[in-house]
Amino acid sequence: MKKLVLFLFLGLGLSTASCSSDDASPAIDYSTEVKGIWEESTITFLDEHKKVIKEIAAFNIDNCALTRIEIKEDIFIEYYSRKYDPQANCQEGTVKHRLTFDKNLLITEFHGDDYIDRVEYKVNHVDESKMVLERESTWYDGAPEKTRFMKIAYSKKRKI
Repeated sequence: MKKLVLFLFLGLGLSTASCSSDDASPAIDYSTEVKGIWEESTITFLDEHKKVIKEIAAFNIDNCALTRIEIKEDIFIEYYSRKYDPQANCQEGTVKHRLTFDKNLLITEFHGDDYIDRVEYKVNHVDESKMVLERESTWYDGAPEKTRFMKIAYSKKRKI
């Protein structure tokens, strides 16, 4: 009887141990998952404690096309549209950044004539249709006072 209890106890222990490896979810390869063309959908402004100050639908102050980003292997391209003259039509521009990844961070670098603009975006969420990036910021047009971080939600326009 003691042997039967011992075998049952060992069998239960082995079956529990063997199930634990099934529970681990595979790590996300962000460098693959974020590739594509994305369009801004919402912008959330956060304070220094990452509490929401305000959330708004994405907009363009000149009533032009919304900002889009294209993420490739090692390039992060911003497509923006602005009116440089109130009477003129919208003009689209692009800015190309060098792109590297560090786990769930997208790190962009823009090399100007005498400066380097480096920005880190944390990937908070990404799936087939939506991506949410967070960055430290106070630069955004229309950002409420005390904005320290921004979460920008994007909808996927096209996979690359």
